[in-house]
Amino acid sequence: MQQFGFRRTFALHRVRSRLVSSRTQLANQIRGLLTEYRIVLPQHVSQVRRGLPLILEDATNELTAFSRRLFASLYDELLSLDDYPWFSFPVLGHS
Repeated sequence: MQQFGFRRTFALHRVRSRLVSSRTQLANQIRGLLTEYRIVLPQHVSQVRRGLPLILEDATNELTAFSRRLFASLYDELLSLDDYPWFSFPVLGHS
């Protein structure tokens, strides 16, 4: 029975690691694409999460209507990755 718990914990760690990696890659892609418009956000997913809505609302930057829709879509994707329960799942619990 203990081996089952180890496998479950190991699988959970692997899935969570992949999700964290996907979220980081998406945040970095958003940051990189924004530099094409001379917009720079600090490194860290939380900075993208906080800063991108402000950028989308700012009518004075160089974003086109298409790029605003694109970044809004990427932002929604980023938020959806945050919604996975694996980020707060009790890994060492007995659930």
